[in-house]
Amino acid sequence: MPYRTGSPEQVPLEYLISNNFKIEANVFDINQLLAEESIHKLTKELFDFQSLSRNIVGSLHFPTDNADYLSDPEKYKALISAINICSETGISIIVLHSNYIISSNLFNKNDIENIRNGYSSLLSDIDLYITKQNIKVLICIENMPIIGNDGIDFDSVFIFPEDFVFIKNLKNMAVTLDICHWGFTCEFMKSIDNIHPYIESKKSIKFNDMLKISNIIKHLHLSSFKYLTFPHTMINCEEGIIPNLGLISEQEILSVLKSMQDDEQNRLLTLEIKEIDYTNRINFIKTVDWLKNIMPSLFSQNI
Repeated sequence: MPYRTGSPEQVPLEYLISNNFKIEANVFDINQLLAEESIHKLTKELFDFQSLSRNIVGSLHFPTDNADYLSDPEKYKALISAINICSETGISIIVLHSNYIISSNLFNKNDIENIRNGYSSLLSDIDLYITKQNIKVLICIENMPIIGNDGIDFDSVFIFPEDFVFIKNLKNMAVTLDICHWGFTCEFMKSIDNIHPYIESKKSIKFNDMLKISNIIKHLHLSSFKYLTFPHTMINCEEGIIPNLGLISEQEILSVLKSMQDDEQNRLLTLEIKEIDYTNRINFIKTVDWLKNIMPSLFSQNI
């Protein structure tokens, strides 16, 4: 269950402990990882959770806003702080976006390959740092949707399975498969193909294509979405939808979850479900009930 760091009241501890569920600590404010006092406060908050139930905090999500660690040395320092905090508090996974967000009017697809190479180099350096410091943490790079939720920007460094191939050579790196993001990308590409018989998307993709890199997928985010967005349409995509109520078919979701379960790698699964009130997890509980009904064997693992 995700919660916003600094808001521990969002965590229903009794419910989580009784079900053997884990927490994903979402750091929204990059400053929590920069100032010494803020780092101490965040570390204490995470320690307090871990002391209540051993290793209940399974993952930490690095900030996505104002957090360009590729080109900003201060933000890179914040990423190192996150790694050290996880080492101190026994958190085994850090979820990381590329955070390379470009507005649609400035986006140039020809730059992406060079930019991705820059990330490959930087992540190799971080991988070496983790190894040298003997830190037990896995950096999981999350796949992003092909366009932002408002249709006005792109974070297009890590989208398709082939974008993650370089991770196979890094000991402390893996992938967070965000099923909502991938489902959106698949539906987006399918819609482009359907606009006109003479217009075809660059790639022919299928929902199960992400299974090609299943050996480096160590963590999953699960939710669905409503509404496809396109540039200049003023349509906003809504993420965090209960999976059986969104645009991704239940069969596709089940196919991926079943495949992931069958290879017995015991991945961590986070239910990223949107709520009206995050101190009252109504939709999270509905999602758990849905999963228990359609795939009860999943609950021998971690959510």
